Amino acid sequence: SADDMAVATVLDKAMQEQRVIQTCSALIPDEGGRTQEFWRESVGQTLAVIASAGARPANLAAFAASALPGGLLPSADTPWSEVVAFCNADPDWRVRWVQFDIVILPRDVEEALAQ
Repeated sequence: SADDMAVATVLDKAMQEQRVIQTCSALIPDEGGRTQEFWRESVGQTLAVIASAGARPANLAAFAASALPGGLLPSADTPWSEVVAFCNADPDWRVRWVQFDIVILPRDVEEALAQ
């Protein structure tokens, strides 16, 4: 449905952003915990929004599994140079994070469902 496509677009964008935020914030002392907590809360709130809109349990479970903070990080055997290059490829990630110029998942999913 159009709702599913709109929500999928929001989720995809959020996941791309959070891959950068979670990976790169882990390189900054005391930053990683804040970004992980924000993401966990966002995912929990978003699951509630999607469930109240009538999403199938399998879809909720798939989203919840893919959105785990650890699942957004590179694998443990990723060379340090690749992690640094990944973060350097998006040097403005921290400005966007601090200014919350990012997908605010529960709000943006709710808006996608309302359209």
